[in-house]
Order: sequence, then C-alpha cells, then structure tokens
Amino acid sequence: MRRSKLPFVLVLFVLMTGCKDLGEPSTDDMVNYKGTIVHTSSESYLIITDIAFENHMKIFFPLNLPDTFKRDGFRIRFSGNIEADPNAYYSYPPIRLSRVELIER
Repeated sequence: MRRSKLPFVLVLFVLMTGCKDLGEPSTDDMVNYKGTIVHTSSESYLIITDIAFENHMKIFFPLNLPDTFKRDGFRIRFSGNIEADPNAYYSYPPIRLSRVELIER
C-alpha cells in the first residue's frame, strides 16, 4: 500500500510559511522606539522605553547620546543597534544610536 505524500507536503508548507517576520524589532535592531531620557548621575543617562517586555520596562544605556538630548525628561524617538562588549559591564544593554529626534520636552 502506497501512502500519499500530499499530507506531508501540506504540513511542511504550513510550517515554512508560518515562520515570518511579524514586524517586531529584534534585540540588535531597535527602530522607531519611543522613550524618555533619565539623568542618573553627573554624565550618565538612560533611555526608558514606552514598550514593556515581560512586565518590565526596557531600559538602554546610550553610548552616543548627543549633548543636545542630555536633559532629564526629554521624550525621544530613537533607532540604533545593541552593542555587546564582553570586556565591558553595563547595568543595562548599551545601544549605539543611529537616529534620535525630540518628541517633547
């Protein structure tokens, strides 16, 4: 008795087409996120995003925040890449900003 390969092919097709990008940014490609600048110490700033991950706010340490944006409470829209440096320790993921724009002061 010979079995049809059609069910196998259909299952394989569904599995392959079901795996696609849902439009969510990956951890190394942050695009058009909104957040708030928080001044933590004399020269240290953080970005607290508006998006929560697993019931926790996502916080980033900007490596190249321009001086004009170094103000506590500034609301920004930003894009950038997460940078992993095994020789450095950061309390929050470091992000190299590629674009920053002021939403409100």
